[in-house]
Parts: sequence; C-alpha cells; structure tokens
Amino acid sequence: MDNDLLRMRRSRYKVLPDETIEVSLNPSEILVGAQIGIMRMTQNLKRGYKDYRGSRSDGTGWTKHIEGSMAEMAFAKFFDAYWSGNIGHHTDMPDVSVFEIRLRSEFWHDLPLHDHDTQDNQFIWLLSGNYGEYIIHGWTTIGAARKNAKAENFQKAHGKGRSADYLDKKYLRRPFEWFELYGEEFGHTKTI
Repeated sequence: MDNDLLRMRRSRYKVLPDETIEVSLNPSEILVGAQIGIMRMTQNLKRGYKDYRGSRSDGTGWTKHIEGSMAEMAFAKFFDAYWSGNIGHHTDMPDVSVFEIRLRSEFWHDLPLHDHDTQDNQFIWLLSGNYGEYIIHGWTTIGAARKNAKAENFQKAHGKGRSADYLDKKYLRRPFEWFELYGEEFGHTKTI
C-alpha cells in the first residue's frame, strides 16, 4: 500500500500502543447497527431459536446480535468496506466483504473458533467492546488459528453455551499489517 494512503488511514483512527485500533460509531451508525441486530434476533425467534447461535440461553441474544452488528459496522467503517448487514441465521456469507468478525465484550478475551469455522483460508478478525466503541485487535486465517488455538470446551466446562477453541491474541496479526501486505485488496487469492 502507498505510504501516504497508509498514513492517512492511520490518522483517521486512534492507534493504541499495542497497535490495536479504536473505532467509534456515531449515533446514526449505532442506530443502523442496532436495527440490523434486532432484525437478526427477530428472525431467530421466528425460526424457534431462543438465543444467539447456540450460545448460553441466558437471555443475552438481543445484546449479542445488536453488539455483533455494530462491531461489523465498525470494522467496515475502518476498512471503508461495504457492509450489507446480512440477515439470517447461519448465513454462509462472510460478515464484512471477505472477513469473518468475532466480537468479545472484554478486551482480554481471546478469539473463539467454532465448529462451523472450517474454511482454512477464511480471514477472521477479533474485535472487543460495546456501545459503539470497539477495539480491532487483529486478524489471522482460520487455518492458522486452528494450528495455534488451545482447546477449551466451554459447554462441558460450564454446562452451557457452545464449544469453542480459543486463539490467544498474541498469534494475531496487527490490523495495519493487512494494508502493508494487501493494500486495499479484498478478493485476493494470495496465501498468507
């Protein structure tokens, strides 16, 4: 990527000391993201799902859908990428452009990998945050993540939720490394 373009992109967002990126949504963006989350949860209820994708049935489905949608919007904002706000349970489309987005509510949480994460060359990004304020931690591919993830079966350990492997954030590539490697390219075929 052209150094001027990279500098310009860096100047638009707060780059934290660990090279993670802080992205804030404005009130209009929060409203649109929340509406998409509400539509996703409403569709789940229509289909008989009481909560979010097999996660804990603790009544947090609304929150997870709304925050997840807003995190996808924050990521798309950072990338200047179109975000369709896919509606539907278990869609086979990536969340934003060619990327899967995972949101964790706490900064210290690792990247979860679920049973449906099977495409080794799929890019996956970790964000944390809530209420329109998100941190973009970094990215990897599902194949690389599986090699380094530690298996923690949340369902068995806690008696609820769905099982997942978790990748320590130290294995993630930093957000701006994407642009250094690929520029503005989204539908590439390069191997990482």
